[in-house]
Amino acid sequence: MDLSRYRTYTRDSFRITNHLKEARSLMRDLKLVLLKNVLAEVKIKAPGPKQLSEYYFIAEASDGYKVVFSWNELCNTQIEDEVYLIVGYDHQAGVQMPNRIALLSAGDEATGRRYVKGLKKMIIKRVH
Repeated sequence: MDLSRYRTYTRDSFRITNHLKEARSLMRDLKLVLLKNVLAEVKIKAPGPKQLSEYYFIAEASDGYKVVFSWNELCNTQIEDEVYLIVGYDHQAGVQMPNRIALLSAGDEATGRRYVKGLKKMIIKRVH
């Protein structure tokens, strides 16, 4: 997908922390695209608006790491304004970046838990 057609946000730096909230790395000069802007183009064929609460998104990395977000979390809370696709950092972009395109939930306290390096795909599923 061509992410260059979406509005790009910048951030001077962002610290990645582990599950204990200990600093693990620092990313600088980030170029970001809000995930909600990309997902706005995805049409979920739900039977009705109530059933949208039954959907969830899986962000899968090229190494198999997976992170889950609910539809409500990404489309109905403040978190929707803090989940980004990283399209550039440290003066590198796209395939030049060591981790290629990545996903980051900037509002998390332990940011590394939902930091998906080398984002391969987003899967949309419904709870059965």
